[in-house]
Amino acid sequence: MVTADGFVLDNSQKPVENATVVVAMTGLFALSGEDGYFRIDDVPPGIYTIYAIQRFYDKFETDMNLSENMQIIINLDKTF
Repeated sequence: MVTADGFVLDNSQKPVENATVVVAMTGLFALSGEDGYFRIDDVPPGIYTIYAIQRFYDKFETDMNLSENMQIIINLDKTF
């Protein structure tokens, strides 16, 4: 099992609080804290779609190979 952790940031590199970060097809997710930090433990190694949502931002989505503990930086674009 691996740990995926990191930060959710906006375009100006400021933390985004209360973003939901999901490892698709696993049921695993986390909410980002006040500092934008999130941590998802016990992810089986493999290639997953990672997405993040927060109501004031566009949805972020990317595929990642989670094969070892890694830090992820998610950049969200503000909606207008």
